[in-house]
Amino acid sequence: MVATAPQGIASLRRSHKPKGARQWDDIQVTIGLIASSSVDKCGFGLEHSERGGSGAVMDGLTLFGLLALSAMLVFYALEDRSPWYVLAFAGTCALSSVYGFLQGAWPFGVVEAIWTVVAVRRWHRKSN
Repeated sequence: MVATAPQGIASLRRSHKPKGARQWDDIQVTIGLIASSSVDKCGFGLEHSERGGSGAVMDGLTLFGLLALSAMLVFYALEDRSPWYVLAFAGTCALSSVYGFLQGAWPFGVVEAIWTVVAVRRWHRKSN
């Protein structure tokens, strides 16, 4: 039985290319391996090919976060028009905080909770 060279990085290292070309090939293969095996498993909204496709997917939590943060930006832009927009901004900051904690990014949740308190205090000062 004849042994064949393994595919991938090991076979590139055994090739008879100049040293710089081999290193570049190693980098390209490593990037390709990372891209094909890790990126789709990092939670960037991509479906695994084993599950029957490679289309973009948005779960309920991601949609909730998108809506909460979008509303937060809208109400922040409208704050000068009425104190009620400041209160709405505070509410959307609270929703964004909930999203942060549910998503597992607790530092984001803490920062948004602090912004909620700051916005409620600003609303209280503007409304009196």
